[in-house]
Amino acid sequence: MFDSLKQDITYAFRTLRRNPGFTAVAVITLALGIGANTAIFSIVNPFLFRPLPFEEPDRLVHLFHTDPVTGWDQMRFSYPQYLDYKEQHEVYEDLAAYNYTVRNITGSGEPWSTTVGRVSANTLDLLGVRPALGRGFLPGEDQLGQPDIAILGHGIWQSRFGGDPSIVGQTINLDGAPHEVVGVMPRNFNFPYGGVKMWTTLRVDPSRSQRHGGNYLVIGRLRPGAKMTGALAEMETIHQRLAADYPDDDGRFGVNIIPLRHALLFYYDVISAMLLLQMAAVGFALLIVTANVANLLLARGSARQREVAIRSAIGSSRRRLVRQFLTESGVLALLGGAVGLVLAFGVVRLIGPALPEDLYRVGDISVDRTALLFTLLVCAVTTLLFGLAPALQATRLSLSEALSEGGRGGGSGRRGRFLRGSLVVSQVSLALVLLIGATAMVQSAASLRNVDPGFDPAPVLTLQVVLPSSEYSDQDRRIGFHDEAIGRLEAVPGVEAAAAVCFLPLNHATSTMGIAVEGKEPPSADEPFFANDNYVTASYFDAMGIPLLRGRTFSRSDNADAPDVIVINRTMAERFWPGENPIGRRIQLDPNDPEARWTSVVGVVGDVKHRGLQGETWNQLYVPQSQSATRYVHYVIRSSGDPAALTAAARDAIWSVNASQPISGGRTMSQVVAESTGPFQMAGGVLGTLALATLVLACVGIYGVVAYSVSRRVNEIGIRMALGAEKGDVLWLVVKQGATLTGIGVAIGLAISIGLTQVLASVMEGAAAANVTMLIGASAILAAVALLASYLPARRAARIEPVQALRYE
Repeated sequence: MFDSLKQDITYAFRTLRRNPGFTAVAVITLALGIGANTAIFSIVNPFLFRPLPFEEPDRLVHLFHTDPVTGWDQMRFSYPQYLDYKEQHEVYEDLAAYNYTVRNITGSGEPWSTTVGRVSANTLDLLGVRPALGRGFLPGEDQLGQPDIAILGHGIWQSRFGGDPSIVGQTINLDGAPHEVVGVMPRNFNFPYGGVKMWTTLRVDPSRSQRHGGNYLVIGRLRPGAKMTGALAEMETIHQRLAADYPDDDGRFGVNIIPLRHALLFYYDVISAMLLLQMAAVGFALLIVTANVANLLLARGSARQREVAIRSAIGSSRRRLVRQFLTESGVLALLGGAVGLVLAFGVVRLIGPALPEDLYRVGDISVDRTALLFTLLVCAVTTLLFGLAPALQATRLSLSEALSEGGRGGGSGRRGRFLRGSLVVSQVSLALVLLIGATAMVQSAASLRNVDPGFDPAPVLTLQVVLPSSEYSDQDRRIGFHDEAIGRLEAVPGVEAAAAVCFLPLNHATSTMGIAVEGKEPPSADEPFFANDNYVTASYFDAMGIPLLRGRTFSRSDNADAPDVIVINRTMAERFWPGENPIGRRIQLDPNDPEARWTSVVGVVGDVKHRGLQGETWNQLYVPQSQSATRYVHYVIRSSGDPAALTAAARDAIWSVNASQPISGGRTMSQVVAESTGPFQMAGGVLGTLALATLVLACVGIYGVVAYSVSRRVNEIGIRMALGAEKGDVLWLVVKQGATLTGIGVAIGLAISIGLTQVLASVMEGAAAANVTMLIGASAILAAVALLASYLPARRAARIEPVQALRYE
């Protein structure tokens, strides 16, 4: 068996070497299809498929509150709520709480900041992970009064501390507080997302924790054999008891459990749909590639019919011949896969670093062992897809006809024509699906770019600052820092205005709170009013170019000693006071807080797209930083020229207030806006490239089939012309074949495209569903190019001289 296989492989290489043109075209075509699939799989794998780097990850789940009013199903817990579930559960081995925040690191070199995970002491044990160096957190180390400790991520250990193993036991300063480094995590550890580079223990005083504040995320490990349905049922039972005891807090929510991976990958439904869309697209492209190579093999099999007949005559069985043809196809696929791997490495190196770090992924984006196995699997499947049908067709012939002088067999019959036509129809339909999909994604990105964000992003630079709690725990000190920093920024040449804002629009961070509106009753006690809240300095609206519609914005006199005031957006004004003047009306922020005070509306500004360019606009209220200053701010700096050119001077201005203050960011608002449409732009780019490539491949397939048909019908065409057929008749006879195949392919492709784009639009907010213009336009483009591909061999057929045609063999 081995010797026979060795003979087949040797003969396959010798045969392919004798046909370098065919081999080169087939290998390059396959390399493009296999390489694209390997590259996209390598990119998708760490997000969706690679196992989580935790012990028995299938038993890990994320617990959430749900809000029946807003529809949010991933809301956080308060610390008392977490403790209640931790004490009353039975279906879990354990529960752990965490959150994350930005901390400043000082003490050596330039100050810098990073995102730090704050976890309960049992978190690493619950995940089943041990540090690569040092130790993890010990029981009780998250209690008040315990020494401050930290565990470093592998990446930050390498980049900031040079991979020095003696870092364990040393001290680093987080927000001015010394923390002993007790461990370094393994390279592939990632929790709760890639931006978190360090972990400390969660220190909470339960006696001072408010029940209505949702600041903590909760994970759990199911007991062996436990199911999520049972865990959810138990959670709902516990929730019912808590809702009865705390109707104003727990009673407003529901509960939910989802797999840990789904929870860690932000916007899992959208991101997974986008990534799977890329895989489906390159899968379609591979099918078109295999159809093209199959057509090449069918034509080549027809040319080799005498060889097959002779081998059959001397005793080769059909099974033996099919195996030989499949071996040749396998060699082609492996050669294409090898070249495709080189292409995949290049694509992954180009795209991988550009993907955002805040998307949860396991390990690096690379062509790893799994990707190599995937490539081998693709090669095997590809071999069967493009090799089996031509092999069966080439070996299915009449021996006497094949050995005769003028025998045609081997694919020129009805079965062969049907097979080649079916392959072309599949190419056209898949090409149309990709073309419409690319059009939908490009249209989605274009429509989002045309959405008015509510501010003028072009001249604005942003820098992020997180004031250390140890130095700026007092609100007056925070206000003083912001006032002085803004004054220094406004003194920089080229700066027209500067301000501070807590939540930068379109930056994936917002805050929502319940509100009470004076004189307005909510629909029910279970459906209170909600609004997004933000904290800004007086010149924020001028710096961002947000128009004032009514009343006034904030001034320096709106300080802690003045009455509480807010500014609201147009949507909020129209929802609560339609046709009325909202100025002077009062709103209570977070009415569940016993210390909540009434605030007066002093101004109405234009709507701003905070959460995203797609979707409806929410109620939005703004609170002056001079009355409620935050440690986490983005400075927005309006420039008279290129905002990016101000980055260095703006950093120096802030450092002139506090030289040890870390500063991050340095993006323009135009970049922030562009990033918000990133998923659609990426999908549109990938699909557009694939659509162009598959459009060319489909047309090459049509050209090849029609040209081959013409070569097999030269005698027929000569007879028709000898009997008086005009060149136009011959031209139409040939074009009609390509037009028929194109028409069938377009009809099938339209049906598939309509369904797929509707599914995509239902999963991804902002994705455009197929419309009549899109369908007609894409079909017309494909049909026009396909007809051109048919016209070229048709024109050649119309120029055939009858006498020469009748002599043609």
